Amino acid sequence: MEGKWKTVFSSVDYLGQRLNGKTLGIFGMGRIGIKMAKKCIDAYGMKILYNNRHKQEEVEKELNACYVSFDKLLNRSDIMFICILDGKK
Repeated sequence: MEGKWKTVFSSVDYLGQRLNGKTLGIFGMGRIGIKMAKKCIDAYGMKILYNNRHKQEEVEKELNACYVSFDKLLNRSDIMFICILDGKK
């Protein structure tokens, strides 16, 4: 050998995936879901899909979000954000 170390492991190999341009699926588009969507749009330019009890047309216009069925949400999202409350206070 020529005194050179051969690197087998790189510390950046397991840092995760890039979020730029990915699709965020939000299950539960309430107050917290809306804030998360805004942050992901501003920081990463993410596209937003959501599923909620009720379609939210104002949120769709503001965030350019798209209401989809739960099955489509799971199939089309790169990243999922689940925000549901159990109703207890």
